[in-house]
Amino acid sequence: MVLPSSHYLGFCAFIQLSVALNFGLVYLDRRSSLLQLKRRLFDVYKAGNNSKVDRVSRILKRYKSNTDYPRIVERYHTKAKQYHSIVTADWDDEHEISFFPALGVIYGFYSIALLFLVCFFDLPDTEWFYHNQFLTLSQLTILFSLLMIIRSWKKDVKTKIIPTCLLYAGLTTTGWLCCKNGWLIFTDIDFTYHFHWYVLLSFLPIIYYIARITLIFLRKTLCIIPMLWWAACFDYSIDHWKSSAGHHA
Repeated sequence: MVLPSSHYLGFCAFIQLSVALNFGLVYLDRRSSLLQLKRRLFDVYKAGNNSKVDRVSRILKRYKSNTDYPRIVERYHTKAKQYHSIVTADWDDEHEISFFPALGVIYGFYSIALLFLVCFFDLPDTEWFYHNQFLTLSQLTILFSLLMIIRSWKKDVKTKIIPTCLLYAGLTTTGWLCCKNGWLIFTDIDFTYHFHWYVLLSFLPIIYYIARITLIFLRKTLCIIPMLWWAACFDYSIDHWKSSAGHHA
């Protein structure tokens, strides 16, 4: 489907917004509004589960490290403590401070490049070239950011802005040269369809940040029921063990 260049230019305002949001992540620190919002949400979440957490905490205090418990009691205690730790653990701000500024800079430059390329979509006889540049840049950015996200899942891994930008610049320059020389795999795709998705892609750092917070909420919430279950099992088993020990004595 062939659309006039005015259709593509109409999306430039959305891309400009993504430029501002992405580069704004550079200033992400412990005092930033995004982290403050996350902490407030977590405080509300903890307040709603205080009674459950306190109940499990009281049960876990029944465990005495200098006592030789049966294996089943030890297992129940380990499970209850494991889920209790997940539910009560603080969110890791270090991940955001290290990872999201670098991701924001990458997508800030990507969004600027999209604005630049869209301006050339109405040039006669070269429209296909800038469409290919647009697609190549977007696909390389997806690949690069996915590798960044997967790498960030490892513990104690920090993502630095300058090395990340240099790697991204090298990758996209290689893509530009391949596109300029026609070293591409040509397929029959609808450019308009992909254009709209790649405009949305420019907001990926913000989308990923919101998705990450949602997944943390979901994981903690799903751990509440097994936390209560294993704590109840531990509470019952230790009572049963004490009763059996007293009876044999």
